Amino acid sequence: MNRPALLLRRIHLLNKRFLKTPVFILLLLLLPLSAFLLNKASDSKDIGLKVGYAVSPSADEYTLQAVIDSFSDGGLVKYSRFSSESQIAEALSAGNISMGFVIPPNLQESFREFERGKSVKKQIKVIVKKNTVVTRLITELFFGKLFSRVSCQVTKNYIGRMDPSAFKTDADGQVFEKIYEANRPTTPIFMVEYSDIEGESDSKPVDLPLLASPIRGLCSIFLLLLGFAAAFYYIRDEKNGLFVWFPKRSKIFLRIFYIFLPIFDASLVMLASLYFSGSFTSWTKELPLLFAYSLGTAAFCSFFCAVFNDEALLAGVLPLVLLATFVVCPVFISINAPAAVQKIFPPYVYLMSIHKSGGMFDMLTYTAIAFVAAITASLFRINSLQKR
Repeated sequence: MNRPALLLRRIHLLNKRFLKTPVFILLLLLLPLSAFLLNKASDSKDIGLKVGYAVSPSADEYTLQAVIDSFSDGGLVKYSRFSSESQIAEALSAGNISMGFVIPPNLQESFREFERGKSVKKQIKVIVKKNTVVTRLITELFFGKLFSRVSCQVTKNYIGRMDPSAFKTDADGQVFEKIYEANRPTTPIFMVEYSDIEGESDSKPVDLPLLASPIRGLCSIFLLLLGFAAAFYYIRDEKNGLFVWFPKRSKIFLRIFYIFLPIFDASLVMLASLYFSGSFTSWTKELPLLFAYSLGTAAFCSFFCAVFNDEALLAGVLPLVLLATFVVCPVFISINAPAAVQKIFPPYVYLMSIHKSGGMFDMLTYTAIAFVAAITASLFRINSLQKR
């Protein structure tokens, strides 16, 4: 049998070892299914940040239209209308909403008084149980939607004060408002997008579903866990003499290759999971980066496999590695750990690379370093076994 055919046969036999394991197949199927279900659950009315608002039934047409424009459901924030301020306070105490707004019945007149320099004691009342970053962000989103109306009214009042003949009739004012409305920015006052170090935008803003947002991080850690599972299989197979027919030169890379196979299978399923979760970016970015991450993770796990080379020792180290990975990697939370420590773990490098300019270079650099460390550890293990 020629070498290419022999190599393909070895790949088939090693990969078949994992694909015949029911638990492995079940986990692979659960990844895209969970991503799909979480994506659908994020669209539910019961998911998201709930905000209440109240406006007087006697509010003028200007105020009612401003309320309709500002409190339209979309994305993460879900709005509910209440009839009074007391109902908002009750809903807030019961935990049914995160915060509430009380809108005065005459917003336009409040804007006019403000522009004239008069003290306006009560305009829009914000009711919160505890002022957090989230409540402040929602407040800024709401005020951002009102900004164009405030700007229009202030500009109109200023022009009218400088030129009393500017708005002699209501029709003149309506023409001005229509012109202002036609040129009003349609995009949000501010938005979140990923940028590189120089501040250049590297990705288009994406409305990522709330529940599905950790899918990428969880999948990356799942691949790491799968790599360690393959490392346990390798140690057991090596002790059982399954690799005695491999030449010494091949054994240097055999450990990495053995661990890489199940990770590669899972990475294909991870692509489907990212697609169903709504966090998929593009094929040109996802495919090469995920392939490099799979290689880097295989080398990372291979290093630990070669250093400890014992199931009991590796089982003792594994919880510490996984705990450190969850802590330093920004899956659910992001902490200010030293960058040198965070860059040890492949999921962190992958998550930081996906939305970073030059992220592919960082991932390839990490993979190359991990390969050097894994091969060095394998050589040391092979030489130590020969001396015995």
